[in-house]
Amino acid sequence: MSSKEILRALVLIMLAFPAAADIRCKKFAILPPFLFFAAALALRLASQDCPLPELAAGALPGAGFLLLSRLSQGALGLGDAVLILFLGIICGFWEVFSILLLALTLSAAAGLFLMWKEKSGRKRQIPFVPFLLAAYIIFCFGGDVL
Repeated sequence: MSSKEILRALVLIMLAFPAAADIRCKKFAILPPFLFFAAALALRLASQDCPLPELAAGALPGAGFLLLSRLSQGALGLGDAVLILFLGIICGFWEVFSILLLALTLSAAAGLFLMWKEKSGRKRQIPFVPFLLAAYIIFCFGGDVL
C-alpha cells in the first residue's frame, strides 16, 4: 500500500466517524478525528513533497469557517469548521476549496429537497460532515486529491 493510499484511508476515517455521529446526534467528539489528522499530517510531513507554505495555505478555508462559526453563533458547527481546517492542511488549498464547493452544493441540494418534500422551513438544520465525506470520496475516485 502506497503512502498516498494510506493518507486517503486516514482522511476517510477522519471524516467517516464524525459523519456518522453528526447524522445520529448532530454533534461529535473532535478527539478521534484529531488523532487521524495527526497521523495523516505526520505521514504527509514525512513525504518530501509537502512544502510548509502549502500546508499553511490549506488552513485558510478552515480558518475562515472557524471565524464564520464564531460569527454565526454556532449556525455552522465548530466541529465542521475544525474538520475543514484539518482537511485543508492535509489536502491543500485548491483541493479543499474544490471539496468544499461540492459539499456545499450537495448540502444545498439536500436542503432544497427536504424543504420541498417535507415542507420544512429554512431553519431546519442538516448535518454537514456527511456531505464533506461524500465530496471527498467523489474527489478521491473522480479527481486528483492527495
